[in-house]
Amino acid sequence: MSKEGTRYVAKPIKSNSVEYNYTSIVVVAEEIKEGYIVLWQHHGVFVGEVKNKKVSWLYDSKKNKQVYSEEEIKKDNIVRIRAFTETKEIHIWRSGNELKGRLRTDDAGKEMEYIETDMKLRSVIAHPLKNNEKFNSEDIFLRTRNYIGYTDDIRQAGYVDSRFVEFAIKNSDNEKRKTN
Repeated sequence: MSKEGTRYVAKPIKSNSVEYNYTSIVVVAEEIKEGYIVLWQHHGVFVGEVKNKKVSWLYDSKKNKQVYSEEEIKKDNIVRIRAFTETKEIHIWRSGNELKGRLRTDDAGKEMEYIETDMKLRSVIAHPLKNNEKFNSEDIFLRTRNYIGYTDDIRQAGYVDSRFVEFAIKNSDNEKRKTN
């Protein structure tokens, strides 16, 4: 694969994925400790920062208000949750009437290969980040890590999982700068 002359090279990593049972946003934040959370509900998408095992929903400085509050989270309205740090992610998704989930932890488990990609955010996820004092940029990116697996019989490669790693912004030199 190549993009504008850049070649993506798979890198090795130890990674482990286990089933995760959702109970509440509070428990997810306690597991993540420090990182970010993206919550999709039927009526919107919301971004929060996890610090000291607690979620702070991002503040929109242009609208001069908090974007979301804990009281608005209802289990029946959850479509998807991705809470993440640089080394792990809890991914919860709706399947029919139930919530399913997985916890992926890097630097533990079996050796795999992965590639990372950066996606420029332009949607409802980007809005509270762009207008937040910590980011305050039009060029916000979401880094994802895509894990590669192989079929047993013919060793054909494909993605077996993907996770959010971090939010990043571009500086004036077109280099990505971490925000964590």
